[in-house]
Amino acid sequence: MKANNTQNKLRALLAALALVTLIVVPSATAASKKPVTLASLAGTWQATLFSSADCGVGTQLLTFTLNSGGAATDVEYLYHTSKCGNGKDSNQTLTITSLNSDGSGTAELIIEGTTLTLNIQVNPSSTVFNIVDATDAGQFHEGTAVKQ
Repeated sequence: MKANNTQNKLRALLAALALVTLIVVPSATAASKKPVTLASLAGTWQATLFSSADCGVGTQLLTFTLNSGGAATDVEYLYHTSKCGNGKDSNQTLTITSLNSDGSGTAELIIEGTTLTLNIQVNPSSTVFNIVDATDAGQFHEGTAVKQ
């Protein structure tokens, strides 16, 4: 009878530990994953793009500083393309126009009057985001931005 009582106590203890694990572990995991916000993107960035657009096939290098509202007015846009050659446009704009807590969103890049609507996906630590233009006719841009 003593052995049976000890087994019951052990079972009760194991059941209690299992219950605590079911409640605490998922809560701790969820709490450690912070949502991506515009403020978390503030800082200096560098992006590389590959494109096929009005200037033909090309590559671009963008450097910019996002403010806590998700806007940059200091975009330096270096390009190397098959039809327009090499060049640089300064003081262009990039604005994060929507951002979900999972890091998905949209941005608007304006270069010399041409507006590109971009889909973005920011990583959970807000240090990298992918860029793709999937909406603008005749404009095909894709790349990655890295926080400096």
